[in-house]
Amino acid sequence: MPPRQNPRSPHHSGLMRQDREVIDEVRRASDLLEVVQHYSQVKLKKRGRNWLGLCPFHNERTPSFNVDPERGYYKCFGCGKSGDVYAFVMETNGLTFGEALRTLARRANIPLPERSRDRSEERRRDPLFNALRFAADFFEIQLNESQKAQKFLKARQFTPETTQRFRLGYAPDAWRGLLESTTRHHISADTLLAAGLVRKSEKGRIYDTFRDRIVFPIWSSGNRIVGFGGRRLSADKHVPKYLNSPETDVYHKSVVLYGLEKSRSAIRQQGEAILVEGYTDVLALHQAGVENVVAGCGTALTGTQVKILGRYTKTLVLIYDADPAGIAAAEKALDLVLGNGLTPYVVSLPKGADPDSFVRDQGADRFQKLIEDQRMDFVRFLHLRAQVIDQLTTPEGRTASIKDVLAKIDLIQDQVLSNEYLNLASNCYDIPVDQLARWKQRPPVQPTQPLSPTNNSPDMQLLDIMLQYGAPVIRLVFGYLEPEHFAEGIYRRIAADLHELVRLHGDALKAPVSANILDDDPEVQKLAAEIAFPRYQLSQNWKSRDVEVPALNERPDIIARDNIKAIWRQMVDTRMAELHEDYHDLDRESPERAELIEKIMACIEERKHVESSEWFDEAAAAAAVLAR
Repeated sequence: MPPRQNPRSPHHSGLMRQDREVIDEVRRASDLLEVVQHYSQVKLKKRGRNWLGLCPFHNERTPSFNVDPERGYYKCFGCGKSGDVYAFVMETNGLTFGEALRTLARRANIPLPERSRDRSEERRRDPLFNALRFAADFFEIQLNESQKAQKFLKARQFTPETTQRFRLGYAPDAWRGLLESTTRHHISADTLLAAGLVRKSEKGRIYDTFRDRIVFPIWSSGNRIVGFGGRRLSADKHVPKYLNSPETDVYHKSVVLYGLEKSRSAIRQQGEAILVEGYTDVLALHQAGVENVVAGCGTALTGTQVKILGRYTKTLVLIYDADPAGIAAAEKALDLVLGNGLTPYVVSLPKGADPDSFVRDQGADRFQKLIEDQRMDFVRFLHLRAQVIDQLTTPEGRTASIKDVLAKIDLIQDQVLSNEYLNLASNCYDIPVDQLARWKQRPPVQPTQPLSPTNNSPDMQLLDIMLQYGAPVIRLVFGYLEPEHFAEGIYRRIAADLHELVRLHGDALKAPVSANILDDDPEVQKLAAEIAFPRYQLSQNWKSRDVEVPALNERPDIIARDNIKAIWRQMVDTRMAELHEDYHDLDRESPERAELIEKIMACIEERKHVESSEWFDEAAAAAAVLAR
């Protein structure tokens, strides 16, 4: 038996003990099956130990989404999404881990420990949220009482259902309408100033920010109102047509997308997000049934907003006006989208049209057809734009256009995708692809195979049986291996977790090992879920026909033996290859060569020993595992 090394402590993600305890408590209290059905409306049917249904993360006709409530994991074999209850809430709602923790804790009625800094932050922000919530209620009431506002919405063909769904409101044509109402409800002027709901003149006079405007509440990813956008109703051209809340402690325009809280499910299902310019564009498209649409909040697209959309999709369709300002905005957006790993497409609307007017005049079907027929990848878009402005008629202009395209291709990290766009540019500009690659100074490369273990690797198979069978198999594996012998990274961290768990709990560690007691790192949970759901399972038809078929992993002792030996062979072979390399690097007359030959021969003997029946005690392994 190989010598054992000192055990290594498991990965702890930098969390304090009480943090880990409450995270585990919330996870145990959150029934994954109930959470999945609550947040996604997925209909699941019992299939053996697991539950099966259509995946909430992509469109499919044949169910491939599996939930294992006992272990606390989900896995879709169609799109590959997997994880624990925290990962599911984060994925479906676009939340951070902390937000998912708070959401599940509220659902389970578990109080979270408060830190002084967090509590002081909440004390500062809570009054702002309360004031914003009060303002939204106030604006809604005013909308119902204003004939002018109702007339505007009717002219734009917005239905009462749309108005209510997006909680549209009206800011009355008065300097202190909201201010006076909040005063009666004991909301201070300082709070209103901090929330951006009122302003102060140079003379110290306080007045409402929004006056005589249709008001659009803006929501955070956590479904809280953080600000407002206002569209003027008066014909006064000296007043801006649109007015937005200023930056506050709770509202940061660069990280908020209008309509996202209502669009994220459709974005995930459709596989792409449509980015439009205005609030009314979002409303009109949602009302027409096109729900995978969002808008900025009065600012140009930001990298943070692209990253947020990247949680739900890798494809972004940019709708732009065909004027110089619209084209420039689209070009700038391309850099952000490509630089953040998403694929952009650009669609130009007919002159004078916007999504709101287009869908009102021609309907949702024509809009969807426009999106499908007119979308251009960024290479064709930039090439067409260069043609329209006669940029390709001079050597200087043609050079500038080519450099622009190559600079954007250079933002793409995926080498295979980068090569595809390089081929497309070659066709558009009629230049050999190898020439473009030389100009880009980053020649196309062939994709390399990932170095991490596959589903059939010894590391994965050992983790699989340890998670499935618990303490007896974990002891067996670590009688021959250490966590350090597993592939570096996430595999080693799970191995270290299991090593430490069996040391602490012994036979009390129940099988299968639950997600609740593993490291709460999302990557650990995701890989554990991958392992928990084998790609192929035995059909129930065998049982119904009284045919006995051995279950997968029925003999964990044999699986352990084969894969432990495979890892040891790999370690010995690696060491032997390094010795051979050192040997050939030495001079022929070097006395160190003899020493290296001895070490190489020792490796050969060790490999023979690992292959022998004496190295692995099969009888003891079978007795320990099968007697569980």
